[in-house]
Amino acid sequence: MSRFQGPTAAETLDAAGRSDTGLLRPANEDSFLCEPPVLAVADGLGGHPAGDVASALALEPLAQLASQAQQAVGAPASEALAEAVRRGNDRVHADAQEHPERLGMGTTVTAALVGEHTVQLAHVGDSRAYRWSPEDGLTRLTRDHTPTEEAVAAGALSPEEAAQRPERHVLLRVVGTDPEVAVDVPEPATLASGEMLLLCSDGLTEPVEEPVIAEILASATSAADGATALLQAALDRGGPDNVTVVLARRR
Repeated sequence: MSRFQGPTAAETLDAAGRSDTGLLRPANEDSFLCEPPVLAVADGLGGHPAGDVASALALEPLAQLASQAQQAVGAPASEALAEAVRRGNDRVHADAQEHPERLGMGTTVTAALVGEHTVQLAHVGDSRAYRWSPEDGLTRLTRDHTPTEEAVAAGALSPEEAAQRPERHVLLRVVGTDPEVAVDVPEPATLASGEMLLLCSDGLTEPVEEPVIAEILASATSAADGATALLQAALDRGGPDNVTVVLARRR
């Protein structure tokens, strides 16, 4: 099991984050963290109070984890990352109890801790992580916590059918609405030289098809250029939601 070795991983990454309110929303309720070797995207729940507060609070423990990158951390990467997400859940839930006007606030969190050769993910909700490589193109690394995604996994719906269902935005699991949260911690993914890791809110993946995302990444000359191009692609397609991307390229 890989352990968190911060400085080596951070020095091998070109990383950038971008976020925009979009063209239809009155405010941006997304937050992101781009402090290699820790990267994260959080999408505050629309239609609920204080989504911006929830997404920001949820990322605070991940930012603390990033600050430890100057030292080796003894816990396995999966344990360290999942615990940071759970502590974010504690903060959001406690804040809502102290401020009744914020009751019900919550957020997605998709986070990555990048090691020397691998990436450990922790995930709750329907923000996503992808890996892009010159050989394999775009590979999705997370699974949305939605009824439609479960139906696809069970073979009851095709991905194309699921994309048209209005309930595709219903979340089965989020950070902050309950005292405890189950965090998906998949097996570490590889990230070789020249490959890219993308974390994004659904403000990107709803309007921009995965083949288009792959084309943009294939032509990106840097993480900053790629992140900017992805955000612009979402805006060019109507920008229906807040859109946030964090992109990291292994040097």
